[in-house]
Amino acid sequence: MPEFDLKNIITEGRKEVPQGTLLRVSLGSRPGTVTVHVQLPGQTDWTMYSDLQIVNGTVTLPVKLVFLSHAKEDARFIRDLAHRLLQDGYLRGLMRRSCCQGMTGNERSTKQSKVLILS
Repeated sequence: MPEFDLKNIITEGRKEVPQGTLLRVSLGSRPGTVTVHVQLPGQTDWTMYSDLQIVNGTVTLPVKLVFLSHAKEDARFIRDLAHRLLQDGYLRGLMRRSCCQGMTGNERSTKQSKVLILS
């Protein structure tokens, strides 16, 4: 069985993948590559990245992180926006909030993100 030496998975800008993210990794179709399936916390959809090169034991996902926090009434708009962002190379985290609720439970995700969008 082929092997690969993979020690770390990061996003563009050398950012860590958010805590709680699920990853499935398999051999890529070319030597020295892997395929990575990513599911962010709170998401049901998996995103696949194929034939990512392993460099010094590290794979870089070709995405930037965006964290979207929204009110319940904005959910449909935010889902559409999240889908468009994913098509443009942004991996998004979503959190519904009330107007009085803080974001302390997601501070790590927001610090790792390239962009933070609140509605």
